[in-house]
Amino acid sequence: MSLLETTLNTRDLGGKKTNNGNMTIYNKIYRSDYAQKPITQKDLNLLLSNKINTIIDMRTSEEINKNKNYFEKIDNIKYYNYPIEEGSQIPKTINDVPKSYIEISKSKNIKFILETIANSENGVLFHCSAGKDRTEVITAIIFMICDVSKDEIVKDYMISKQNLKEKFKEIKKNLPNIDINIIIPNESYIIDFLEMFRELCGDIDKYLEFIGLANTDKIKLRDKILKP
Repeated sequence: MSLLETTLNTRDLGGKKTNNGNMTIYNKIYRSDYAQKPITQKDLNLLLSNKINTIIDMRTSEEINKNKNYFEKIDNIKYYNYPIEEGSQIPKTINDVPKSYIEISKSKNIKFILETIANSENGVLFHCSAGKDRTEVITAIIFMICDVSKDEIVKDYMISKQNLKEKFKEIKKNLPNIDINIIIPNESYIIDFLEMFRELCGDIDKYLEFIGLANTDKIKLRDKILKP
């Protein structure tokens, strides 16, 4: 179930257990799909009452031209567009899905997205198109920074399967030649991605060093969402 009535797949990164027994904080970072219609006052009130006033849109200019971002010109909302080209297209096969997540993790804009989240004065909502692929990679990276357990990462990923159920039916109808299983989240996709990520990067600190994220920003991001 989405937190917002103008989206299908908005949820909170709070309430996730870490490997050392800590817990991520609610109402600090939201993940989402794009708003499919103008933001209602109810949705805006929910966001602003929880101090979620920074929006990061990871869609490409082509995607935004097709479906504009309704947050862009709202008072009291800071809107940023850091497009991630990788992952904006449907992978060719099931085996290519976790590989596409690896390509997303290599995007030059990942650094700027994490910096913006870390340095935002208040809470942040970040989104792509459906909120299940590019958004998932950012979510997984944040969770790894906070040492959230693998099981929690997988469970959070699979929520998109339920939230987007009707959207998948629509896609299957409109694109009958596409293997719908490529699009629908599967536990193996995120598990394989996490394993490939570890093989390629070693650990999250080496990855952050590779993309050029300052250690101070890593600490800010971690402290933003973890209980003291």
